[in-house]
Amino acid sequence: MAALLPARPAAEAAETVQPAAALALRGDPQESDWHEEGGFAAAVIGYPRWTDDALSALARTRGDAAALVEAFRRHGTDLLTRLSGHFAFAIVEPARGRAFCAIDRFGVYRLCLATPRPGHLAFSTSADSLRLYPGVGATISPQTLYQYLFFIDRVAAPGNIYEEQSKLCPGEALLFDNGQLRRWRYWQLDYRRTAQASKDRLHAELRERLEEAVARCLEGEAAEATGSFLSGGLDSSAVAGFLGKVTDGKGHCVTIGFQHAGFDETRYAEEAARRFGMKHEVFTVGPREVLEVLPKLAAAFDEPYSNSSVVPCYYCALVSKQAGDSMILAGDGGDELFGGNTRYLKDGIFDHYQRLPAALRRKLLEPLLARAPGRGRIPLLRQAANYVELAARSVAYRMTSHNAFAFTPVEQIFSADAFAAIDPEGPRRFAEKLYDDAAGDAKIQRMMHLDLQLTLADSDLRKVMTSCTAAGIRVRFPMLDDDLADFSATLPADLLTEGGEIRRFYKDALAGFLPQTIIDKPKQGFGLPMFQYIGELPALADFFCDALSDLKRRMFFDARFLDRLIAEVRGGRSGTHAGIVWDLAVLETWMASRGIAPDGSGRLPLPIQDTRLERVRQG
Repeated sequence: MAALLPARPAAEAAETVQPAAALALRGDPQESDWHEEGGFAAAVIGYPRWTDDALSALARTRGDAAALVEAFRRHGTDLLTRLSGHFAFAIVEPARGRAFCAIDRFGVYRLCLATPRPGHLAFSTSADSLRLYPGVGATISPQTLYQYLFFIDRVAAPGNIYEEQSKLCPGEALLFDNGQLRRWRYWQLDYRRTAQASKDRLHAELRERLEEAVARCLEGEAAEATGSFLSGGLDSSAVAGFLGKVTDGKGHCVTIGFQHAGFDETRYAEEAARRFGMKHEVFTVGPREVLEVLPKLAAAFDEPYSNSSVVPCYYCALVSKQAGDSMILAGDGGDELFGGNTRYLKDGIFDHYQRLPAALRRKLLEPLLARAPGRGRIPLLRQAANYVELAARSVAYRMTSHNAFAFTPVEQIFSADAFAAIDPEGPRRFAEKLYDDAAGDAKIQRMMHLDLQLTLADSDLRKVMTSCTAAGIRVRFPMLDDDLADFSATLPADLLTEGGEIRRFYKDALAGFLPQTIIDKPKQGFGLPMFQYIGELPALADFFCDALSDLKRRMFFDARFLDRLIAEVRGGRSGTHAGIVWDLAVLETWMASRGIAPDGSGRLPLPIQDTRLERVRQG
């Protein structure tokens, strides 16, 4: 199991094996720690930060794992109230058959678990590793594949691509004692404490906390060996700027450029690098660069993951590593903490409908538009009906509705047998509960709470962490500093989108520090012109078509739908279905790399043995 843990070349290993319990660690010594003492064994990866002075002093002198053991002795599971930072840890006490595990508040690090038989617990930071434990199967079902497509590019926690496994959610812990497993959320961001300071004071505090967060990430690091993702957006520019300030310009920034102007933000990144006096490299990703790494990246994840921005993310980390950096800073988290996703504003259009009397909505408008003749033919009538249908749904429904099923019904994508085994409302119920469980009343706070898990932890952090591991470089996330996050939650909700503009408060706070062109530019995101590239490089189109063709041998998807996708790719007209083309091609490449049989059963993890990869290697 330990041998399959993802780790960089400098990884070190430790283990203890006893009749009642075993624990192993494999990790970079700068990012992991191990300790055995007094009947306990503890392993930790990441960058924990102790808020208890005595435990902090112990961690400095003997390591974080020793501090974990001592904290568990003194405080039991309440040690989590004294621990912040980003981490995954496990403490086992073999003599009592007891284990205590947790991951950090934002899910930067992860933990998979399974109960292969009554009275037993197996866990690992990798689903691949966990598959090796006797009795833990590796079954992929229609339901787990449905969740993968429902959440666009991943299976959200606590789910797992394998039916036999689950994952801890951000801020979740488990205690296994006397053969019984208990799981609980020990933390979530609390929006109920509103700051009373003036706007100017809050602006100043944001700048101070951002600088402190970047400085904290640099503790124990060499400034000249620290890189920073720099897309030219607000958050990456702020992180790079404070890196330059804290290190007197010794840091190093990397930007990914594209051959299509609509996706390229290089000029903004260059302006930020000049402003802060940073060393700056630009690497252009074209269609050949995509083809070169796509099979490798599809196989790098322990669960299928298909966000296309993983390709530029990987190249950014690789260029930083090749430049001599040992650690890179990423700007992820700003949108989910400071109201930066455009849907936070766009969803407001549906609030107008909810202000109408309920009787008017439910007894007149909704039935009338649902039965209106010509609804599918008349554009205005169709738009009105779609608006009313969405307005009548929950906010969580609308936030999770922009997936593959928005364009094609589920029953047309899956085979008849697979569709019969799917609970189509299961993921939606989970998302609605997550939205409802937010510790805040404002709509934008609840939307950010949902995004902190579904968008940030389950997607963006997985992408960056896995890409950096594949590139051989450590990564840290200053925007997810606990003190900065706690501060963000105290901001009045109406400040976040003041004047009907996303990130208005954040932009005003950084005015004068960031170049004004970056503050004024429209939000773009970190996308990849993948469909343009498919049209420009026939070998890339071949990769996707071959993967979709191979997918037909599996029992899950409708062969006619896959043939339709192949025809669209070959004909250069994959527009509406372009997202699911990428999702399904990556899924097939990943399943082939894991030895998944056509019926969804899994053999032991194997190195990728895929003819498509061999063809890529041969040019």
